[in-house]
Amino acid sequence: MLIETGLRKGEAAALKWSDINFKEKTIRVDETLDFQAEDEDELFGDTKTGNSTRTISVSNGLINDLRYHASWQNQNKNNLGSPFNLVLAFRGKNLAYLIR
Repeated sequence: MLIETGLRKGEAAALKWSDINFKEKTIRVDETLDFQAEDEDELFGDTKTGNSTRTISVSNGLINDLRYHASWQNQNKNNLGSPFNLVLAFRGKNLAYLIR
């Protein structure tokens, strides 16, 4: 996803399912995850610059991958436990915490 979209890792880590428009094949980028946040109130913030807030068109292949991932995530939601409905969640944490 990062290679196709050019998303920064903090932008990708902050993606919520509501940012994905499967019908229009777009991803809305309007916040970033702060890897240095000390609590949940500081976890999400504005994008790096005003121009970083954007909507990105994506390929059918990526949309299909995201559909599959959404289905898998839904089937495993009890194990994931992400309170933010994040696209990249793993065992209650955002995947970004695993790549620090």
